[in-house]
Amino acid sequence: MNIRVFLRALAIAAVCAGCRAHGATAPNAGEVSLVVRSVSGPTSATSLQLEIINASEASLGYNLCANGRLDRLRAGQWDVVDMSGRACTLELRVLAGNAKTEEGYRLPSTTEAGTYRLVVGFSVESAGGGRVTASTDPFVVP
Repeated sequence: MNIRVFLRALAIAAVCAGCRAHGATAPNAGEVSLVVRSVSGPTSATSLQLEIINASEASLGYNLCANGRLDRLRAGQWDVVDMSGRACTLELRVLAGNAKTEEGYRLPSTTEAGTYRLVVGFSVESAGGGRVTASTDPFVVP
């Protein structure tokens, strides 16, 4: 493992340890929501405007690029979109309990017209850790 990557991961872990709140309970999947506010731009540069809602008391860590998965609906099944060529930063954002935020998410330039959903994994930064996953309702890319 590259020493810089290791040191960054160690620094993120140290910051997250300081973010842990005492007494908060771990969220369940229904307490974390991803809402697509708009889909804009041509297919080759489509961007989503998202609202992330944390209705739990726990702080959540996330990185939409590194912990987001784009699924496409084909023949009634969700297929994972290959995003292996995407470069992501190691930035960890923290959303406090009972808070919401807006984020932009750019779809890959190879995104074809169709029905999609975005699935994001969140790390629970308080309440003893763990993970929770949330997904958007299906949205259409023209």
